[in-house]
Amino acid sequence: MAEDGFDWQRLNPAPRAVPEALATRLERGLADGTIASGTKLPAERDLAQQLGVSRASVREAMHELTLKGWLTRKPGVGTVVQSRSRWTSDLLGRMDTTTRDLREVADFRQVLEPHVAEVAATRATASDVHQLEELCDADPVALTPEAAVDFDRRFHGALAAATHNRLLVAVIEISAEWLQEFRLESQQTREGRLASFEGHREILGAIRAKDAGAARAAMVRHIERFHEVTALRTRGGPAG
Repeated sequence: MAEDGFDWQRLNPAPRAVPEALATRLERGLADGTIASGTKLPAERDLAQQLGVSRASVREAMHELTLKGWLTRKPGVGTVVQSRSRWTSDLLGRMDTTTRDLREVADFRQVLEPHVAEVAATRATASDVHQLEELCDADPVALTPEAAVDFDRRFHGALAAATHNRLLVAVIEISAEWLQEFRLESQQTREGRLASFEGHREILGAIRAKDAGAARAAMVRHIERFHEVTALRTRGGPAG
């Protein structure tokens, strides 16, 4: 156990793991708060030894997470987990449910998220693709609506992170709060969960191919399908 209280060996990836797998596991811990803001990471050599990976793999993973704004390197201090709150607290503020409806949410998403997908297709690293793949692996039919919402939110968050633009990440993080109730409604049915994962996998295929135009088009279709499924549920349509 490290002096800061975090057991870094918990992040130990599978044997012969490549740097992207390590970056994915680190980023997951940062995103869910398992690794708290202000935590000082061990030195590269020490962390590599604890994880059983090469120092080069650790260095590459650290470099990527620093570019994404998760980590900051301070001379004389070392590598520290950066607080995310400063990127999100005052950027857009909050909107309560009386100031938005499904159409407004769909319009907002169509303005922002196709561009996010387009940029991600040109900038995504191997670790970004690896993380998106993991979030597309689940069987949507076997998931509860709440679990499916979690996968949905994490996928779109990971896609934003793949742009390596902290402002876009902040906007997506804030809008996730506005989307929560609509996402839960859309994931109530088997059809809704299948449509969500199919959309994610189509977007992932375009990201893998580094096809920005295809990524944008796939996101447009994904949001349109989200709106259709959610609108049907709101009108009391048949369950899937």
